[in-house]
Amino acid sequence: MDAKKVYRSLVYLSLNIIKNERLRFEIVDKSDFRNQFISQINNMLTLEKDFDANLDDHQWAPTFAKAIVKITESKQRFEKVAKNIEDIYGEYSAFLSDTIKKFEIGRNELIDDVIKITEEDIIYSAMMNDDIKAKYKDLEKTRQAKEEADKRAEEATKNKQDEFTNNNQNTNQNQNTNQNSGRQGGFFGGFGGFGGQQQQQGYGQMPLHPTQDARFYPYNAKPNWMPVVKKILAIIVILTALLLVINNIYLMTIKIKLPAEYWLKFLGLDTLPTDKAGWDEILNAWAWESFDKGQLVNNFIPLNEVGFRSIFNFLFFILPAVYIGMMAFRKPRNTREQYRISIMPVIFMIFFFVMSIFSVINLVSESNIKILLGKYNIFHAGENKQGGPVWNNTVTPHFDELWNLIIRDYGKSLNIESIFAIMSVVLISLSMVAGLTILILNPKVDRDKMMRANTEYQKVMMAMSQGQTYEMDPSLFDEPTNTKNKNPRQWKIKAWWNKKFSKDKKDKNSTQE
Repeated sequence: MDAKKVYRSLVYLSLNIIKNERLRFEIVDKSDFRNQFISQINNMLTLEKDFDANLDDHQWAPTFAKAIVKITESKQRFEKVAKNIEDIYGEYSAFLSDTIKKFEIGRNELIDDVIKITEEDIIYSAMMNDDIKAKYKDLEKTRQAKEEADKRAEEATKNKQDEFTNNNQNTNQNQNTNQNSGRQGGFFGGFGGFGGQQQQQGYGQMPLHPTQDARFYPYNAKPNWMPVVKKILAIIVILTALLLVINNIYLMTIKIKLPAEYWLKFLGLDTLPTDKAGWDEILNAWAWESFDKGQLVNNFIPLNEVGFRSIFNFLFFILPAVYIGMMAFRKPRNTREQYRISIMPVIFMIFFFVMSIFSVINLVSESNIKILLGKYNIFHAGENKQGGPVWNNTVTPHFDELWNLIIRDYGKSLNIESIFAIMSVVLISLSMVAGLTILILNPKVDRDKMMRANTEYQKVMMAMSQGQTYEMDPSLFDEPTNTKNKNPRQWKIKAWWNKKFSKDKKDKNSTQE
């Protein structure tokens, strides 16, 4: 474990405690919390002395010691302790969790390490006066009074439940005693059963957790620009997908035919063999079988073959574009869809486009296409392949001569393909940059709000278990009108239509009468 990382965590935890007015009061008011905090400063001092830890080339334990003395207005003892890094980090984690739980402080607030720390800021923040003490003492009294009132209410509810349970037990005993007395006993037994069923149904209606409510927005920001950015991303991705599909289809149409003229230039011969014996003199035996028994003249070399792989590539391009387009252009059903974009479709889009860019980049220029064609086995001269050399030593292949003929006959098509490829690379790059940007700017989970939601839900469940009702804090939820269509023109048309329809219906009814 890195001593500097643990030291940094201790420094910023101490800073955030000092800057929190309520926690400064707790340092004065609660001796156990004060002693735990002093223990963290001692651990900080130990890291400085024994492990040479520092932050920004400064050791902060003496500064925090001065701050505690200023807050408590009393002398405190600070000393190095015999602990290793693991023990210090364990105490830090326990102290952090205990502080969050005991004082209901957000974790992010305590571990925030974005602000730049200065000695002057620490000493200035370590402020305590009678007004602050009086303020939090009054709040403490109010909290204690509320807890006592809640406790009394809970006890009263429990007593009522016990009384209700005892009455039910007495009723059940009477019903069992009169069980054989005929239909009347059965009737009252049925009545009691009906009541019990109602009670079970009441307990069975479990409330939804806030995270399952469409009105709950669990993120830390609502950027108004997000709907526009999503549309821009969707347009770029859709254009990229369409261009990739067009590029692949056009590539399928380019089939380079290899007539006798090409082979004569390539092999440097005056005439080509006309039978197997002639081909055997220049083409090795394994290549004869591999290349369709020497039927090389007038064969085609496709730059992109039509088949399952091509169709699969089309799906790679189209599916992420369709999904992102739907997310961007459909009406948002809630604020989560309005102000945030789902991460996985963007990640899939980036992944598929990264895979495609490696194949497209081979086609951005004539020289790249030349290298691509040169990789075909038939164009290799004397290279050891799985069956040995393709051509024997009686010929010397000239690929440059062959390439000049290909450019003469197919240069226009290859230039168009290069333009498509360059445009594809540009749009793929834009899509990936836009996708990464929107992932970085995407609102993050608001952990404090999630903690509030969990707390409110626990209160609801506790109230239900006690036969009471509790309404969740309405500030957790957004108004449902946030995602409605507020187009005034649309509402005017709808109002006119309803008015016209109602009037026509009314006139029709009057005529029938």
